[in-house]
Amino acid sequence: MRSLVLLGIFLCMVAGGACLAVVLSPHIRPTLKALARDSSAGDKTKPDDAAAPSGLPIHPTFNGLEGKLLRLTQGPDQFYPAKVGDTQVKYVFVYFSAEWCWACKEVTPSLVSFYDKYRSQAKARGVPFEIIFISSDNSSKAMREYAQGAKMNWLVMRHNVGRTTANPLHRLSGRYIPCLVLLGPDGQVIAGGDGQEKARAAMSEMIRIVNRS
Repeated sequence: MRSLVLLGIFLCMVAGGACLAVVLSPHIRPTLKALARDSSAGDKTKPDDAAAPSGLPIHPTFNGLEGKLLRLTQGPDQFYPAKVGDTQVKYVFVYFSAEWCWACKEVTPSLVSFYDKYRSQAKARGVPFEIIFISSDNSSKAMREYAQGAKMNWLVMRHNVGRTTANPLHRLSGRYIPCLVLLGPDGQVIAGGDGQEKARAAMSEMIRIVNRS
């Protein structure tokens, strides 16, 4: 594990403002289940404060992600299956990141502040958005500790799916992390990419959408 951490730090330095995502997990076969179902050990039952349906259609980004998403809630190791209401939004950010990534330590706090500040505003103005975190950490435990420590109150893809071909969103990953992309109502990328500058651009674009709505 120590060597993997050192490797991650080295790759961050080489990339300059971004980190090379190291993929170590084997390929697995995708499993399609109802969004509210939870098949992994250790996950809890659905919380009472789960997202309520907004009346919007499910965003196309969530096609093929049934049973693959969790949400962090308050309390130790409290991850719950995503709800249908979590997917009924107009815009979706997909965030590729890892705890060992030096450059991610600059982007993640900004993304948390952005999410906490603008999520309610966006919903009130009819342009709700959600974030999906896809981890490049080396274990599910590391991913969960990273998400909890950073207070990522958004959706988290299961670790055993995120870094494999079972992840339909793998096509959106860039050459480096952090990688943050913003998808419009049709599921197409409208802003973002890998590196800190493009991550900031994706957040700025969503702020512009909220302010003009």
